[in-house]
Amino acid sequence: MRRLVCQFLTVFMLAGCVSGVDAGTIVGTVEDARTGAPLEGASVVVGPGLGDGSDTRGRFEIRQVPPGVYAVRASHVGFWDAVQRGVEVSDTGRVEVRLVLVPRVIALGEMEVAAEPVGAAEMHRMPAFVTVLKRGEAFEGQASVSEVLSTSPGVQVVRLGGPGSFGAISIRGSSAEQVEVYLDGILLNSALGGGVNLSNLSLAHVSQIEVYRGAAVGDGGVGGTVHIRTRTPGKGWKRGGSGSW
Repeated sequence: MRRLVCQFLTVFMLAGCVSGVDAGTIVGTVEDARTGAPLEGASVVVGPGLGDGSDTRGRFEIRQVPPGVYAVRASHVGFWDAVQRGVEVSDTGRVEVRLVLVPRVIALGEMEVAAEPVGAAEMHRMPAFVTVLKRGEAFEGQASVSEVLSTSPGVQVVRLGGPGSFGAISIRGSSAEQVEVYLDGILLNSALGGGVNLSNLSLAHVSQIEVYRGAAVGDGGVGGTVHIRTRTPGKGWKRGGSGSW
């Protein structure tokens, strides 16, 4: 029994020695060529099954690399790949490598998004009261988006000052944070909460305003939802003006 235990320990020790021999280590850093800052999350490989990712300091460490000459490649989203060739690894050596990645601009194709305003038929199918303020009579004599909205039943615009000052909307007594405001289908409310400053929107570019009372569109606000549609650009030059006193 004692002989078997000794033989087992001898084999185990030899195996441990063999596993530590004939293998080196490649360590190094990955940096941004433009700023010199370390790059986190870069993929560094030297061959199939041999690689590592860079940490917050841009450091990486690839262990158990068999002796030989390698090409070390680093890649990262938004950067051109960097390759350092002729990296020689010995059986017990530790090789230091520095990889510098050049930023890469990825050009995207042109994308056009277009949609028709919500029609009368679609509005009637929505389970909420809606008022449509179209360019024309509803806009006559009004100098701002806030003034147009204040003509809609159940809508109150709170202004913190004179003309051009911050203006927020309230529907049926709700707060400004409870009313969602969309501009051509894009939500203007901040993800952190808060009302939309209506004085930043130019009435000259608006063709239609829809006021929904109650949560009816998408997630919907508790108080209601306002959709502001801009005018379709036309050909040629157009001039206009407005004033208030």
